[in-house]
Amino acid sequence: MIKSDEVIAQVAESALCVVSPETTLRELVDELVLAGQALALVMTKETVDGVVSEGDVVRAIHDGADLDQVWAADVMTTETVFVDQQTAAWDVLELMLDEHIRHVVINRDSGPALVGFPAVVDLVLPRG
Repeated sequence: MIKSDEVIAQVAESALCVVSPETTLRELVDELVLAGQALALVMTKETVDGVVSEGDVVRAIHDGADLDQVWAADVMTTETVFVDQQTAAWDVLELMLDEHIRHVVINRDSGPALVGFPAVVDLVLPRG
């Protein structure tokens, strides 16, 4: 559980799953499993194009997607929410609850390098 004085960079996982827009869903699932993540950043060079969650993949499969013919770009969410790494963790939790979102992307103060993406559950469950 977050403490009142923690910033989001102290709480977020540092392991990221990053794929290109041309990554197939099959490759994306492999990357998610290997990284132990539920969300992948879809990036072109240094730019975040969007994110793909496990739920996006499940919906695509349900809709009949061919795992070898559908790309990350086809199913990604492009309305990505970014927060600065020095933002108070409580403020990020409030933002996530207010906006009904499960993940945010954390930017470093120094530029576009990414720190991580916490889920709501990462902010409210005890760490250990």
